[in-house]
Amino acid sequence: MASTLRAKIKIWDLPTRLAHWLVVLLLLALWATAHFHMLNWHDRLGYLLLALLIFRLYWGICGSSTARFGSFLRGPRSLINYACASLVRKTQHMDIGHNPIGGWSVLILISLMLLQVGLGLFSVDIDGLDSGPLSTFVPFDLGRRIAHLHHTVFNVLLVFACAHIAAVLYYLIVLRRNLITPMITGSAEILETARERASNPIFASWQRLSVGIVIAVALTSAIVLL
Repeated sequence: MASTLRAKIKIWDLPTRLAHWLVVLLLLALWATAHFHMLNWHDRLGYLLLALLIFRLYWGICGSSTARFGSFLRGPRSLINYACASLVRKTQHMDIGHNPIGGWSVLILISLMLLQVGLGLFSVDIDGLDSGPLSTFVPFDLGRRIAHLHHTVFNVLLVFACAHIAAVLYYLIVLRRNLITPMITGSAEILETARERASNPIFASWQRLSVGIVIAVALTSAIVLL
Protein backbone atom coordinates (compact mmCIF):
# COMPACT_ATOMS: atom_id res chain seq x y z
CA MET A 1 0.00 0.00 0.00
CA ALA A 2 2.84 2.34 0.82
CA SER A 3 4.20 2.03 -2.70
CA THR A 4 1.04 3.65 -4.08
CA LEU A 5 1.36 6.79 -1.97
CA ARG A 6 2.16 9.92 -3.93
CA ALA A 7 4.09 13.01 -2.90
CA LYS A 8 3.88 16.36 -4.65
CA ILE A 9 7.24 17.96 -5.27
CA LYS A 10 8.45 21.02 -7.18
CA ILE A 11 10.66 19.90 -10.05
CA TRP A 12 10.95 22.67 -12.64
CA ASP A 13 11.91 26.27 -11.94
CA LEU A 14 10.31 29.21 -13.74
CA PRO A 15 13.25 29.93 -16.11
CA THR A 16 13.27 26.32 -17.35
CA ARG A 17 9.52 26.34 -17.93
CA LEU A 18 9.56 29.72 -19.68
CA ALA A 19 12.45 28.66 -21.91
CA HIS A 20 10.61 25.47 -22.86
CA TRP A 21 7.36 27.15 -23.88
CA LEU A 22 9.07 30.10 -25.55
CA VAL A 23 10.98 27.66 -27.75
CA VAL A 24 7.68 26.01 -28.73
CA LEU A 25 6.13 29.37 -29.65
CA LEU A 26 9.25 30.56 -31.46
CA LEU A 27 9.49 27.45 -33.62
CA LEU A 28 5.87 27.89 -34.68
CA ALA A 29 6.41 31.58 -35.39
CA LEU A 30 9.64 30.94 -37.30
CA TRP A 31 7.92 28.38 -39.49
CA ALA A 32 5.03 30.79 -40.17
CA THR A 33 7.28 33.75 -40.99
CA ALA A 34 9.38 31.64 -43.36
CA HIS A 35 6.33 30.08 -45.01
CA PHE A 36 4.67 33.46 -45.60
CA HIS A 37 7.96 35.16 -46.58
CA MET A 38 7.97 37.55 -43.62
CA LEU A 39 11.75 37.43 -43.57
CA ASN A 40 12.36 40.55 -41.47
CA TRP A 41 10.33 39.04 -38.66
CA HIS A 42 11.90 35.65 -39.30
CA ASP A 43 15.35 37.14 -38.70
CA ARG A 44 14.31 38.89 -35.49
CA LEU A 45 12.69 35.76 -34.10
CA GLY A 46 15.79 33.78 -35.04
CA TYR A 47 17.93 36.14 -32.96
CA LEU A 48 15.54 35.69 -30.06
CA LEU A 49 15.80 31.90 -30.39
CA LEU A 50 19.59 32.18 -30.44
CA ALA A 51 19.55 34.16 -27.18
CA LEU A 52 17.20 31.63 -25.64
CA LEU A 53 19.41 28.70 -26.66
CA ILE A 54 22.52 30.39 -25.28
CA PHE A 55 20.67 30.94 -22.02
CA ARG A 56 19.55 27.29 -21.96
CA LEU A 57 23.14 26.12 -22.42
CA TYR A 58 24.20 28.35 -19.54
CA TRP A 59 21.26 27.14 -17.43
CA GLY A 60 22.16 23.54 -18.25
CA ILE A 61 25.49 24.12 -16.52
CA CYS A 62 24.79 26.76 -13.87
CA GLY A 63 21.03 26.54 -13.35
CA SER A 64 18.78 24.55 -11.03
CA SER A 65 19.71 20.91 -10.45
CA THR A 66 16.90 19.43 -12.57
CA ALA A 67 17.79 21.73 -15.48
CA ARG A 68 21.45 20.77 -15.54
CA PHE A 69 22.60 18.43 -18.29
CA GLY A 70 24.60 16.39 -15.81
CA SER A 71 21.43 15.48 -13.91
CA PHE A 72 19.57 13.86 -16.81
CA LEU A 73 22.08 12.69 -19.44
CA ARG A 74 22.65 9.02 -18.64
CA GLY A 75 24.57 6.19 -20.25
CA PRO A 76 23.40 3.69 -22.89
CA ARG A 77 22.51 0.99 -20.35
CA SER A 78 20.15 3.29 -18.43
CA LEU A 79 18.64 4.47 -21.69
CA ILE A 80 17.99 0.94 -22.99
CA ASN A 81 16.63 -0.32 -19.66
CA TYR A 82 14.26 2.62 -19.36
CA ALA A 83 13.08 2.24 -22.96
CA CYS A 84 12.32 -1.45 -22.42
CA ALA A 85 10.47 -0.71 -19.19
CA SER A 86 8.42 1.97 -20.95
CA LEU A 87 7.37 -0.43 -23.70
CA VAL A 88 6.05 -2.95 -21.20
CA ARG A 89 4.50 -0.18 -19.07
CA LYS A 90 6.65 -0.82 -16.02
CA THR A 91 7.91 2.73 -15.49
CA GLN A 92 6.82 4.37 -12.26
CA HIS A 93 6.22 7.95 -11.14
CA MET A 94 9.68 8.25 -9.67
CA ASP A 95 11.80 10.48 -11.91
CA ILE A 96 12.99 13.74 -10.41
CA GLY A 97 13.26 15.71 -13.65
CA HIS A 98 13.87 14.25 -17.10
CA ASN A 99 13.89 10.50 -17.56
CA PRO A 100 16.77 8.96 -19.61
CA ILE A 101 14.85 9.17 -22.90
CA GLY A 102 13.62 12.70 -22.27
CA GLY A 103 17.10 13.86 -21.30
CA TRP A 104 18.68 12.82 -24.59
CA SER A 105 15.67 14.14 -26.47
CA VAL A 106 16.30 17.56 -24.93
CA LEU A 107 19.97 17.49 -25.94
CA ILE A 108 19.18 16.43 -29.52
CA LEU A 109 16.55 19.14 -29.94
CA ILE A 110 18.83 21.85 -28.53
CA SER A 111 21.67 20.70 -30.81
CA LEU A 112 19.43 20.74 -33.89
CA MET A 113 18.11 24.20 -33.04
CA LEU A 114 21.63 25.54 -32.54
CA LEU A 115 22.63 24.07 -35.91
CA GLN A 116 19.52 25.55 -37.52
CA VAL A 117 20.13 29.02 -36.10
CA GLY A 118 23.83 28.84 -36.95
CA LEU A 119 23.04 28.00 -40.58
CA GLY A 120 20.56 30.85 -40.70
CA LEU A 121 23.24 33.32 -39.61
CA PHE A 122 25.35 32.42 -42.68
CA SER A 123 22.50 31.91 -45.17
CA VAL A 124 22.37 34.01 -48.33
CA ASP A 125 19.05 34.91 -49.93
CA ILE A 126 18.61 34.32 -53.68
CA ASP A 127 18.88 38.02 -54.44
CA GLY A 128 21.32 38.72 -51.60
CA LEU A 129 19.01 41.32 -50.05
CA ASP A 130 17.85 39.41 -47.00
CA SER A 131 20.75 37.35 -45.78
CA GLY A 132 22.03 36.32 -42.37
CA PRO A 133 24.21 38.77 -40.43
CA LEU A 134 27.29 36.56 -40.91
CA SER A 135 26.70 35.91 -44.61
CA THR A 136 29.42 38.40 -45.55
CA PHE A 137 31.97 35.93 -44.20
CA VAL A 138 31.13 33.28 -46.81
CA PRO A 139 31.08 33.31 -50.65
CA PHE A 140 27.69 33.73 -52.32
CA ASP A 141 27.54 30.14 -53.64
CA LEU A 142 28.41 28.69 -50.25
CA GLY A 143 25.85 30.96 -48.61
CA ARG A 144 23.17 29.64 -50.96
CA ARG A 145 24.09 26.04 -50.15
CA ILE A 146 23.90 26.90 -46.46
CA ALA A 147 20.44 28.39 -47.06
CA HIS A 148 19.26 25.11 -48.62
CA LEU A 149 20.77 23.18 -45.72
CA HIS A 150 18.98 25.57 -43.35
CA HIS A 151 15.70 24.44 -44.91
CA THR A 152 16.67 20.75 -44.75
CA VAL A 153 17.72 20.85 -41.10
CA PHE A 154 14.38 22.43 -40.20
CA ASN A 155 12.63 19.38 -41.66
CA VAL A 156 14.86 17.12 -39.54
CA LEU A 157 14.10 19.30 -36.50
CA LEU A 158 10.39 18.99 -37.28
CA VAL A 159 10.65 15.18 -37.30
CA PHE A 160 12.34 15.14 -33.89
CA ALA A 161 9.86 17.68 -32.50
CA CYS A 162 6.96 15.48 -33.66
CA ALA A 163 8.65 12.45 -32.09
CA HIS A 164 9.00 14.42 -28.85
CA ILE A 165 5.29 15.26 -28.91
CA ALA A 166 4.41 11.64 -29.70
CA ALA A 167 6.46 10.46 -26.71
CA VAL A 168 4.67 12.92 -24.41
CA LEU A 169 1.30 11.65 -25.68
CA TYR A 170 2.45 8.04 -25.19
CA TYR A 171 3.26 8.81 -21.57
CA LEU A 172 -0.08 10.54 -21.12
CA ILE A 173 -2.34 7.98 -22.83
CA VAL A 174 -0.53 4.65 -22.38
CA LEU A 175 1.57 5.09 -19.25
CA ARG A 176 -0.98 7.40 -17.59
CA ARG A 177 1.71 9.89 -16.74
CA ASN A 178 1.19 13.60 -17.35
CA LEU A 179 4.42 15.34 -18.36
CA ILE A 180 2.70 18.50 -19.60
CA THR A 181 1.21 19.87 -16.39
CA PRO A 182 4.52 19.79 -14.45
CA MET A 183 6.14 21.83 -17.22
CA ILE A 184 3.38 24.41 -16.68
CA THR A 185 3.03 24.44 -12.90
CA GLY A 186 6.54 23.28 -11.99
CA SER A 187 5.28 20.53 -9.67
CA ALA A 188 4.61 16.82 -10.15
CA GLU A 189 3.53 13.80 -8.16
CA ILE A 190 6.03 11.01 -7.59
CA LEU A 191 6.10 7.89 -5.45
CA GLU A 192 6.62 8.67 -1.76
CA THR A 193 9.33 5.99 -1.66
CA ALA A 194 11.07 7.64 -4.61
CA ARG A 195 11.03 10.99 -2.87
CA GLU A 196 12.66 9.45 0.18
CA ARG A 197 15.48 8.00 -1.94
CA ALA A 198 16.05 11.02 -4.20
CA SER A 199 17.67 14.32 -3.38
CA ASN A 200 15.39 17.33 -3.37
CA PRO A 201 15.95 19.64 -6.36
CA ILE A 202 18.22 22.60 -5.72
CA PHE A 203 16.99 25.79 -7.37
CA ALA A 204 19.35 28.45 -8.66
CA SER A 205 19.23 32.01 -7.37
CA TRP A 206 17.82 35.03 -9.20
CA GLN A 207 21.35 36.47 -9.26
CA ARG A 208 22.51 33.45 -11.26
CA LEU A 209 19.51 33.88 -13.55
CA SER A 210 20.45 37.53 -14.14
CA VAL A 211 23.97 36.53 -15.13
CA GLY A 212 22.57 34.05 -17.65
CA ILE A 213 20.29 36.65 -19.21
CA VAL A 214 23.15 39.14 -19.54
CA ILE A 215 25.41 36.52 -21.13
CA ALA A 216 22.69 35.45 -23.61
CA VAL A 217 21.87 39.02 -24.65
CA ALA A 218 25.53 40.07 -24.89
CA LEU A 219 26.62 37.08 -26.98
CA THR A 220 23.61 37.31 -29.30
CA SER A 221 24.17 41.04 -29.82
CA ALA A 222 27.86 40.46 -30.53
CA ILE A 223 27.10 37.76 -33.11
CA VAL A 224 24.36 39.74 -34.84
CA LEU A 225 26.40 42.95 -34.98
CA LEU A 226 29.61 41.37 -36.31
